[in-house]
Amino acid sequence: MFEQIACLPLFQGVSTERISRLVEKIPFHFIKVKSGETIVTAGTRCEHMRFLVSGSIRQVYRFADTKVTVACNLNAPDVIGAEFLFGRNNYYPFDVIADNDAGLLLLTKRNYLAMINSDRIFLFNILNLLSGAAQRMSVVNNVTSVMSPTSKLKAFLSGVVPPGAVNIVVNYVMRDLCGLIGVSRQALMTALETLATDRHLTYDSNSIKWHITECDTVPDGDLEN
Repeated sequence: MFEQIACLPLFQGVSTERISRLVEKIPFHFIKVKSGETIVTAGTRCEHMRFLVSGSIRQVYRFADTKVTVACNLNAPDVIGAEFLFGRNNYYPFDVIADNDAGLLLLTKRNYLAMINSDRIFLFNILNLLSGAAQRMSVVNNVTSVMSPTSKLKAFLSGVVPPGAVNIVVNYVMRDLCGLIGVSRQALMTALETLATDRHLTYDSNSIKWHITECDTVPDGDLEN
């Protein structure tokens, strides 16, 4: 068990001996969930750090007032929505469903803070994770009119798809997706055709399936001609 915990993102660099001592002092709550069981509902306050110890989950992000959803899988070992434990907006923006039987480790915010205070490596790990999340969002916030439609699509996805995600699928109505990305219908179709030709994805009139393991960040200088 300690070896599995040591592989989790926010435990990296911590010895199994150190983890065993932590378990004696801090309540580690392990739960099992069945395939298809809902783990998190969008709009729920994040009050626990949820670690995926075994199995896989399906994360589904639904955009309000649109018919656009972005879904992806996360496989163990991983952490679910850690960036929402802190800050003013600490409500999950997505649903999480067990894709198969999965094992989770739950730590309350209070106990996670106690763990951070026990060893600086935990602090470094969470700061790195939060920094990465902020940098991904900065890509989304810096989308400009001079960026190509391909870059806008990647930037849009990078804001909602966590690192390491697989089986990334976008279900959409064309009008709504164009509005979210800020491109015309023709520009989006051209971008999709280009990415499909390069074998990054397959698509039809209402879904996009990415073949890459995660969304690349927007390349520098990727501008419209």
